Amino acid sequence: MKKFLLTTLVILLSASLILTGCSSAPASSDKILKVGLIQLVEHPSLDYVREGMLEAIKDAGFEQGVNIDIDYQNAQADQSTMNTIANKFVGDQVDLIISITTPSTQVVAANTTDIPIVFGAVTDPIAAKLVKSLEKPDTNVTGVSDLNPFEAQFEMMQKVVPDAKKIGIVFNTSEVNSQVQVDKAKEFGDKLGYEIITAPIVNSSEVLQAAQMLAGKEIDAFYVITDNTVAQSINSLSQVAIENNIPTIVAEDSQVEGGCLISIGIDYKIHGYQAGEMAVRVLKGANPAEMPIEYQKDLKVVINSETQKALGIEIPEEYTKEATFI
Repeated sequence: MKKFLLTTLVILLSASLILTGCSSAPASSDKILKVGLIQLVEHPSLDYVREGMLEAIKDAGFEQGVNIDIDYQNAQADQSTMNTIANKFVGDQVDLIISITTPSTQVVAANTTDIPIVFGAVTDPIAAKLVKSLEKPDTNVTGVSDLNPFEAQFEMMQKVVPDAKKIGIVFNTSEVNSQVQVDKAKEFGDKLGYEIITAPIVNSSEVLQAAQMLAGKEIDAFYVITDNTVAQSINSLSQVAIENNIPTIVAEDSQVEGGCLISIGIDYKIHGYQAGEMAVRVLKGANPAEMPIEYQKDLKVVINSETQKALGIEIPEEYTKEATFI
């Protein structure tokens, strides 16, 4: 009898250990999560966002082909291609869509209200009608905004180009994010006594002519916002600026890499990593509708040494002492 009881206890204990081991394993350990990643167009800032996102996802323990399948698609700034990509992701029943820029996020959001969406490089998600509030999106969309630090940038304008009166801005009228920034720039410009002169464009081939037109109006400085279309031809704008001895105060470091003078703004690699961390939380079960929109807190100063030399301009020490020079 004792032997029987001992045998029974051993069997029960073994069964208990097996069940315990099974219950401690992740419920989805054998599932490969499907993620659709859409980028509006290739240019350095957006590429940095994507790299940061993918790095954050990898750091969280996700490995392509093992426990996650990320389908990266680039729309090359084509509206119909964006729609095709969005339809593909919905048809593939992906678990998450990651979108880079306002236009691409608007397209995927218009195609699904069920699949979670996490964005990066969206300036104003409320104006873009992606969320109902910044604190609680109340939709299937959330992410990290790249709204410009206008106060810091216009303060830089005052200190780097102290005699400036007329400021020129090239922007794409069809990008909601750009119009929001232009409106904000005018608001800050009015307060500081600047005359803001704009040059609207619809595609990247018009950037050169728009910059030349502004130079012809004898502007004292260019203010370059985070406009996706302008970013594609930033070299053209910076060349016009240098040829006409006009300083360029810009919103992102990739624009400085493209020949502009100085930026104080977002580090898009860090920005993308932050958005990637949000994507990981969604993959682990978080609800986008309840995840507040996030912003990057730390700003980065970048200076183009060659452009500074070409313009013969002196930059205050408060910027040079903390700047990255390229």
